[in-house]
Amino acid sequence: MTSNRCSTGYCCGNKLIKSEYSSQVACRGHNKIHLYARRKTKMQKKTWTKIVLTAMLALTPATSSWAACSTADLAGNWNVYMAAWDHAGTGGNWWGYVPLTVKATGAVQSGSTLSLSDPGTTAITGGTLRISSKCTVTGTISSKNGTLTIKNAAMDSGKTAISGVFQSPGQQDGIFNMLKH
Repeated sequence: MTSNRCSTGYCCGNKLIKSEYSSQVACRGHNKIHLYARRKTKMQKKTWTKIVLTAMLALTPATSSWAACSTADLAGNWNVYMAAWDHAGTGGNWWGYVPLTVKATGAVQSGSTLSLSDPGTTAITGGTLRISSKCTVTGTISSKNGTLTIKNAAMDSGKTAISGVFQSPGQQDGIFNMLKH
């Protein structure tokens, strides 16, 4: 007596049917589409889980084994790269770059030029960055276009990079990297 079940990768003597329009496979006589689709979904979930975990690890605040951070660690010249997107789909996506100087007090020095993909350039007028002893960073960077608010960021253990998320004056969410030079 022949089994009506498909074992993994076999079609139990029935004709294998593969759709031209998808990667789903079925056996004539009984359906294997659900089994294959379920496997593909689990694989996709594993891939997305790896991507999300990698991103979270990159943005994880410093652990207690790292040296404590202080406001003085923010002092220096930084290259800031940022990108923002509009959840409403109104075309408010943009990217930007600005060389920033931060004082030992956490004050952002005015005078730098923020280069934007749209609307072009704008002058930095100031701002304030704050850092906790666990190296989490919050604060604001102000320009003639408005104030960018750093919601959650972390400084690396070498104290030469800060990565995090922000909200722009236009209420778009974004990500940024600050690299000390």
